[in-house]
Amino acid sequence: MPNRPQPRMPEPNTQEYWEGTKVGELRYQACNSCGSVVFYPRQHCPECLSTDLSWHVSKGEGTVYTYSVIMQNRVPAFIELGAY
Repeated sequence: MPNRPQPRMPEPNTQEYWEGTKVGELRYQACNSCGSVVFYPRQHCPECLSTDLSWHVSKGEGTVYTYSVIMQNRVPAFIELGAY
C-alpha cells in the first residue's frame, strides 16, 4: 500500500464532529449570537464572525438534493482508489 497522507487528529475545530460520526450522529455548530447554522466546523461564524458557537445533533430529517462523485484523483498516492 502506498504511503498516503493522513490527517492529524484530533483537530480542535472538528473533533466534536468526528466524535459524533463514531456514534452515528451528524453534529453541527450553530452561532449563539446570530442563530446561523455553521457547517463545516470552524472557530467562528461566517455570518457575523462571532466565536460563540455551540454544537448540536441533527434530527436526521433533512433532504439530500444533490451529491457529487469525484471521478479523477490527481494525488498519486490515491489514484488506485478510483472514484470517491
